Amino acid sequence: DINYKRGIGFIKAAKMVQRKSNEYWLFEYIRRRVEESDDDVEFQATVLGCVDPQRFQYAIYVYELGLEHRYLSEKGYLQTGSKLSLKVASVSPIQGLLTFALSSKYIGRSNSNTAAAA
Repeated sequence: DINYKRGIGFIKAAKMVQRKSNEYWLFEYIRRRVEESDDDVEFQATVLGCVDPQRFQYAIYVYELGLEHRYLSEKGYLQTGSKLSLKVASVSPIQGLLTFALSSKYIGRSNSNTAAAA
């Protein structure tokens, strides 16, 4: 007899290992960029939505990295679709931690608002 449940467990475990490995190497890439740069390492991101309104925690998408990530806004409320310029505040591939801070080049508007203003 074939135990399909056991096989599914192995597949789930393998996917988790693959996801963690991808995260580690992405964070290591960012760490190396930070280490090699004399300036802040910055990325453009879009606010996808609010995850926790009381903590001002948002889901963001970082274009260059193809990364969906959580971001705690120091500006407070952010509108879904807002564009942000973020700098790497800290990164630890081993611990799986990446934090961003708002860059001095804060954009703050969505494309539709920017286009309407032009």
